[in-house]
Amino acid sequence: MLRVDIRALRDGAVPTDGVVEASDPAFQGLDLHLVGPVEVTGTLQGAGSGAYRWVGLVRGTVKGECGRCLAEVETPFEARAEALYTTSAETADDPGVYLLTEPVSVIDLTGA
Repeated sequence: MLRVDIRALRDGAVPTDGVVEASDPAFQGLDLHLVGPVEVTGTLQGAGSGAYRWVGLVRGTVKGECGRCLAEVETPFEARAEALYTTSAETADDPGVYLLTEPVSVIDLTGA
């Protein structure tokens, strides 16, 4: 589940698990040739008034060309990811910050 109802955060951190298809608009504009969906796991937690921090792992497989022999190769990847979701416009210029519009009821982690 990559959409979290913030009421669930009242009891502490919420685990997030989901799959993002390679055709998802979140990947548009990236120079990636994904092979299949991307798996996402992590945890969302409160980080102060109007702020929420997500930390997780992103796993998948990319297809590309071997730089040495020019053969097509598929390479699995795993990357740690972090994002801050906030209602404060002061931090909106930071690429790891996602601005939320109040009132906040659900946070969609897919874009991060």
